[in-house]
Amino acid sequence: MNFKNKYFRLLVLLLVFGVIINVGYKKFKVVGGSMEGSYADGETVVVDKTTHKMNQIKRGDVVVFYSKEDDEFFIKRIIGLPNEVIEVIDGSIYIDGVLHRDKFSHQKIRVLLVGISGIALINPSTGKPIYENENVKFPRLKEGEYWVIGDSRSDSWYGVIYKDSIEGEAK
Repeated sequence: MNFKNKYFRLLVLLLVFGVIINVGYKKFKVVGGSMEGSYADGETVVVDKTTHKMNQIKRGDVVVFYSKEDDEFFIKRIIGLPNEVIEVIDGSIYIDGVLHRDKFSHQKIRVLLVGISGIALINPSTGKPIYENENVKFPRLKEGEYWVIGDSRSDSWYGVIYKDSIEGEAK
């Protein structure tokens, strides 16, 4: 009887552990190069789905969130927190008027210049597309709003996301 009891307890423990892992964590595949420097295109990351619900989200956290507009998940780094004003000046990020510095801030946020027809403008001497450093000011972030961008700043979507769209924190 003791032998069966031992295996039964082991089975229950494995089931409980399996439920905790499946409820608290989820795997996501990184698509695209916007997080280059931290995560590569095609890399699988484990996302902790519970920590951000219990703890405060911090600047620098990497989160996976769902975009209803695009009907897909994205992975980005938290830069702006509620009640802050985010501004991009000449491709650099400012938070409440102060230049934001992190290990990716040496990269400028830029936009591809296109002609009237929507086709990218090409530098005739190099044959490469022409980019311009971005300039934009966002309204003050409200409670539950965060400003995010990928680590590959010169080639990443950026903008405001909402706390309830965050699936979890990448580990």
